[in-house]
Amino acid sequence: MSSRWLAAGFALALAIACLGAPAPGAAAGGKAGKGATAKKASSKPAGEAKKAKTAYKKGVKLYKQGSWEEAIDAFQASFEASPDPKASFYIGMCLAKLERWLEAEEELEELVEHAGQGIDAKKREEALEALDEVRSHIAVVTVVCDVEGATLAVDGEPSQGWEVSLVEGAHELTVSAEGHDPVVRQLDLAGGEPVTVEIAMDAFEDDIDEHVGKGGGRGEVPVVWFATTAGLAGALAAAAVITGSLALSRQSTYDSMGIDDDWQPYRETTLKLGLATDVLWGMAGAAAVAAVVLAVFTDFGRTEDGQALSVDPVIGAGWLGLEGEF
Repeated sequence: MSSRWLAAGFALALAIACLGAPAPGAAAGGKAGKGATAKKASSKPAGEAKKAKTAYKKGVKLYKQGSWEEAIDAFQASFEASPDPKASFYIGMCLAKLERWLEAEEELEELVEHAGQGIDAKKREEALEALDEVRSHIAVVTVVCDVEGATLAVDGEPSQGWEVSLVEGAHELTVSAEGHDPVVRQLDLAGGEPVTVEIAMDAFEDDIDEHVGKGGGRGEVPVVWFATTAGLAGALAAAAVITGSLALSRQSTYDSMGIDDDWQPYRETTLKLGLATDVLWGMAGAAAVAAVVLAVFTDFGRTEDGQALSVDPVIGAGWLGLEGEF
């Protein structure tokens, strides 16, 4: 309500200046001109006062009927026509009845601190009691963050400061900072109690840049993809070893057989096993290459002591391998 009182003060000062200014007719010494000017200057304030009184009476009637929203409109119209702390008092009381706690607190605080002398002792006491009731539904939340330049959002809306007044109930705080993982906190507030929330933020991992250049994509691929591909490569390689061993065994038996022996089945089996072995080795190699590529883009997390786990490709003369840090 501070803006309302500033506007009211400006309007009052302007009205006093207008009423105190000499009339053009008076400057010329004409009595008729002076009286005509005085009548014209007083007509507007009188009209505004009448309008304010009518709106105020309407607001009081609506207030007694329990029509809080309509009463607020009437009292606001009265205040705009002629600023009066009594209208501000009823606006604050209506907001409290509607459980619009933050608005009610602002209105009643402004009334008590800046316009309390304009209402009688009974209404002032009622305003103070209502303000205590309103504050019992509001929690002042102070957020402390360890990263300079971080920003705070409350329930999805940007906050202008790190101390916010929130009504009782569930709320969500989101703290963001460049180069850090955002932190989200869920709060279930009880009114009337101050709350301090401490936020510790973790910086992004950037150790992949020395291998693949700035802007590397570590963390874009889930670990399960890499684990599945690497496991598949291992399984295919194991199958290739088994089929290769069987092929060699069949080949050895085939080589020891004479021309009169039934060697044809052994020869066919040996060829089939050899072909299967070649296919399995090819698939295992392809899966291994895919695992190497995925390792570059996979975030392997951290150990309990905070050290990063990473696997990076190492290219040599005629060979390709993986380098791990654990």
